[in-house]
Formats: sequence, structure tokens, C-alpha cells
Amino acid sequence: MRVFVETALRVNEGGLLLVQAAAGAPTGEGPGGPGAALAERLAAAAAEATAAMTAFAHDLERWLDTAGDEFALGEDDFNFHLHYEHALRDTAPELWRYGLHLKEELEADLARRAARMDGGPGWQDVADRLRADHPPATALVEAYAREMARARDFVAQRGLAPIPDAPLDVVPTPA
Repeated sequence: MRVFVETALRVNEGGLLLVQAAAGAPTGEGPGGPGAALAERLAAAAAEATAAMTAFAHDLERWLDTAGDEFALGEDDFNFHLHYEHALRDTAPELWRYGLHLKEELEADLARRAARMDGGPGWQDVADRLRADHPPATALVEAYAREMARARDFVAQRGLAPIPDAPLDVVPTPA
């Protein structure tokens, strides 16, 4: 629910800015002409809209106090959004099955690659080992600089992309 309330608050803020901009728009005529009456009506409408939108924002902020992070559309509404907002013909169950199929395909591919690399028990073990294989924190900047130089040389030797005539400085970023 929270995501809907936060989205509504942001949209409402934009709406308020639009109403305020419209209220200040020139009518194209000086005082006393037909444009003056239009400007008055526009200002009155903008004042009413601003009051309504401000009250709406206040109500939304009260909802925000109790809104949870979870939300559910329901399958029918989800299917509607898939079709009309994302131009997908698949329904929720079809999309779920497709996702499961992709997951199985990916895990099988990872298992094949891990077996070729290591011959070990599984891809998760290979991933854990690779994740743990890095320089200590005190040597990271130096290691990154060395690898960036290697990458730059690789690109230059193969003419893959133009490289500017400027030094490549790898510097620590503040925490």
C-alpha cells in the first residue's frame, strides 16, 4: 500500500505545480479587457484546485502513517496491467511458469559451467569461492588501477574503441 500512497503524493505535488503555473499564465490582454475576466476565473479555479489538492495530500500523509510495504492487486488486475501497461499477452500464471522455466534453464547452465571450471559439487560452491577471491580492502584501489590499465591496454591493442589522451586515475572514493 505504501508504494501507492507515495506515488500519489508525488503525482499530487506535480499537479499542484501545474495548477500554480496555469494560474499565473498570461491571458494575452491588459486589465479591464475580456482577458481580465478569464484571469479572474482561472485564479478562482486554481485556488479551489490548490485547496482540494492540499487537502488530498494531507489525507494521503495520514494514510502513509499506517500503510504497509506489502500490496496486492489481485490476479485479474495484474493481468490487466500486464496487457494494457506492458503490452504482454501472457497472464500471471503463464508469466510465473515462464519465470520458473528460465530459472531452471539458468541453473542448469550454471551447473554445466561450474563443472567445466571446477568439477566440484555445484555452481553455488564455485560462486562462493569466486566471491571470496579478492584482494584485501587495503589493496583494492591498487588492484582496481592495475586491472583498469589491463583493460585499457586490451581495448587499445585491439582497436575496440578510441581512448582519450588522458591519464586514467583510479582513486579511492569517500565512504
